[in-house]
Amino acid sequence: MQDQKHIQNSSNRVQRLDLIYAQLSRNYSTFDQTDDPWMTNGLSSTPFRCLVSVCLSTMTVTPRVVNACVPLFERVSSFEELLALDDEALRTIIKPVAHYNRKTTNLKIMCQQILRDFGGRIPDTHEDLMKLQGVGRKVADIQPTGAIILNPWEAVR
Repeated sequence: MQDQKHIQNSSNRVQRLDLIYAQLSRNYSTFDQTDDPWMTNGLSSTPFRCLVSVCLSTMTVTPRVVNACVPLFERVSSFEELLALDDEALRTIIKPVAHYNRKTTNLKIMCQQILRDFGGRIPDTHEDLMKLQGVGRKVADIQPTGAIILNPWEAVR
């Protein structure tokens, strides 16, 4: 009996989420319906991409961020892979963004911090985000928003 209630509750949640998604889809554009280059190029499609993209976006316009991030994300998809990437290769890839030399160093140190101090997971508090190399208020303010959007199913657990 309890198993049936759990199944029914799960089914109800899925139906409610489907209704919510349908309503939101009518009111807000999705990736394939937008001309926003940040969205269409998947710069915030994962927490890793979101954090790296936002870090690269400081003092840089979106087209330059896209020009740096698209080839970068073709080569790396995790903090481990980014850390393993040769500094000169990283510098060359992100050259379209402003201050690419400093950002190369900051990204490498940030990856080390995330792997060492946070078990490979992006910190989930503003205070901990601000401890990361190269993360200032702008990045810390934007990153949690991206994380919330990226994990909508967490709200129904």
